[in-house]
Amino acid sequence: MARIRIHPPRKAFTLIELIIVMSIIATLLGISAGVYFRVMAAQSTATTRTLIQRLDSQLKQQTAYVADRARERSPSLPASQLANNHRRRAEVIQRKAAFKQAFPTSFYEVFNPPLQGMEPYPAYVSHLQQYGITSGTLPAQEHESAACLYMILRVGPQGRSEDELGIAGRVQLASGTGVPYLVDAWNNALVFCRWPTGAVAVEPGKKDPLDPDGWLTTTDWLGTPGATTFASLFHDLPFRASGGGPQSRNLTPLIVSPGRDGQLGLDPQTLSVTNTKQERDNIYSSDLR
Repeated sequence: MARIRIHPPRKAFTLIELIIVMSIIATLLGISAGVYFRVMAAQSTATTRTLIQRLDSQLKQQTAYVADRARERSPSLPASQLANNHRRRAEVIQRKAAFKQAFPTSFYEVFNPPLQGMEPYPAYVSHLQQYGITSGTLPAQEHESAACLYMILRVGPQGRSEDELGIAGRVQLASGTGVPYLVDAWNNALVFCRWPTGAVAVEPGKKDPLDPDGWLTTTDWLGTPGATTFASLFHDLPFRASGGGPQSRNLTPLIVSPGRDGQLGLDPQTLSVTNTKQERDNIYSSDLR
């Protein structure tokens, strides 16, 4: 009768088997993590685009309202002096002043209107004063344009409720208080630029919405002391290329998210590109219109 040999049961995996199993698990985790982060990044991008689109729509309504109201104002003496006593040009400068007053991008601009004789916008002054910010205490803040954008949409002309504005973070001040500012889905402060003269996307021949007749581009005024002072108070003026007409400038307010990397890569005052790699993932309100 043949004997039946019984082998003892295996008590553990071999080292090679363990390495193989661990490699498979690590690969699956890596794939899952990659998919998860890609989904989260796509979701954050979509959320930011939706937020900016909504804010931009509200901003466009306010800019149209302010521009219409500004056309009703007669030019002041300072505006006439800058315009070299040209009535139509003075009207444009007065509109520019009203626009800058209604859409400040810094706390300094709130308390210092562009033309002599203009008063600060009362709702903006009250808004900043409740956070301890006055004309005598102007803290330098990294996110001032985002704080001003929140203020404009919240208490400016045709302001909206906070629920309509979306997410708002806080800027920490030296006193320990904070002023609200708007952020994207990555919790990065949005950037608000009133006159993005350095933006690369400018339609050829695009007109200035506050100067459709081009009174600020005439050769008899460009280069004069009044034009130089205007550029220091408001924005760069178009220059005339050799043998051509005035070069266009982007003068429509823009809202920009620095994107996933949190790096703007732009001059926040003009939106001219300072770092192409950082700028690559930015989200612009102009792309969503």
